[in-house]
Amino acid sequence: MAEPAASPYPRWSGPAVLRLAASSPTELADRLAAVARGVRRSADPADPGLPCRIALLTPTADRLLLARDLVLRERSWDGPADVWYTTDPVLRPGRTGRVAFLFPGLSAHDRPPLDDVAGAFGLPGYRPDRSGTVGGRTWDLLHTGRLLDGALRRLEIRPDLVAGHSAGEWSALFSAGRWAAGAFDEFARRMGPDAYQLPDVAFAVVGCPATEARRLIDGVADVVISHDNSPRQTVLCGTDAAIHRAFARIADPAVPRTVLPFRSGFHSPMLAPYLDPVAAILRAVPLRATDVPVWSATTVDRYPDDELALTRLLVRHLVSPVRFRELVQRLHDEGTRIFVQVGHGSLAAFVRDTLHGQPHVVASASKGRPDGLAELARLAAALWAQGLRPNFAALPGADAALSDRVGRRADAGGSGARPWASEAGEDPVLAEFQDVLREIADTSREVLAGWRGRHREDRVRR
Repeated sequence: MAEPAASPYPRWSGPAVLRLAASSPTELADRLAAVARGVRRSADPADPGLPCRIALLTPTADRLLLARDLVLRERSWDGPADVWYTTDPVLRPGRTGRVAFLFPGLSAHDRPPLDDVAGAFGLPGYRPDRSGTVGGRTWDLLHTGRLLDGALRRLEIRPDLVAGHSAGEWSALFSAGRWAAGAFDEFARRMGPDAYQLPDVAFAVVGCPATEARRLIDGVADVVISHDNSPRQTVLCGTDAAIHRAFARIADPAVPRTVLPFRSGFHSPMLAPYLDPVAAILRAVPLRATDVPVWSATTVDRYPDDELALTRLLVRHLVSPVRFRELVQRLHDEGTRIFVQVGHGSLAAFVRDTLHGQPHVVASASKGRPDGLAELARLAAALWAQGLRPNFAALPGADAALSDRVGRRADAGGSGARPWASEAGEDPVLAEFQDVLREIADTSREVLAGWRGRHREDRVRR
């Protein structure tokens, strides 16, 4: 087998994140060519108004070639092969747009504790709970939310507003400062494993809109809609028998449906007999004034300033459906353009599904993988391309970690390595995007192969 042709460009040995901005695609392509030749020029942080922006993680020769080809084609790019490019950032002079932090609720999968993030930023880490109980999963999501929220603020990425999905609203209240930070450890302990009793009812995910899900449960006792997540995902809560009767009404075998591995009755009337102990924990958390609004997926509006009204809403939230789809659309209507998922989960997919065709940007601070610093670098790169100004210098130790892991994957070229691999097996909505991700992967490999072929031909002619 013939040895692959050597790259005509030197191997990149500079910073982990390359950022370039220009007034036109042609100018940006020239800057990329200069970088590839070894003349390194980064974006001018004092000029955020330049509309053509590209960010690359660990810019190997292959990645630089891909980036220049995208720019010359004037094709926007949002993350595959660790490249982000746009000529129309959502945040730019003369264009308003707000940043929302979104905190996920319970996950059906165990997630890493992100020790590298805690160590790099000097933030409190935690020992994950592997009991699989609702309390254990709540412990994990609360600590993950606090850790990533702290890391984002070290990167000078801050929200204009915060919201959450289910128990993620508790993380949102701490993030905004509405709940006193000093109360976190006691709250997490009281909400942790085996802290309270819950009804023995199941949750089931169905890949259809809430309007269709209502038809599935019409006339079926002991089952309700607990979560309206997106146009293509609804969650039912009820007895096993009731859920299976609803499943039996799904005519199309291609419609995803699955029973989740935890049981609680949250966001349904079935929790009402068990409500008092959980409500007492919520009422005990001291409240503070804050300038950062917290939005409720119960009312699809801001949490009230009045302490008594806020506490009543916290209790109501426990037995009311999560209207996340409506909340995302309302936030967009109110001017939110950047949605940052602060934790492990599927909120990014729900936002994309809900706002399909509307101007917005979604980024995740964690994809549930152990290389947390690399994920934060990806987030910062994506947001910089859209007009934000993260503090990249605050990523301690990220250069070495990225040049080792990401660089090797980029050099693999068409070997099948996919740093943007989908989590489609974990969530029905993400499964809907799997075909799109495969198409992007194929396009990326074709672009790289074309560039390699052209350079090989050029050397033969010479």
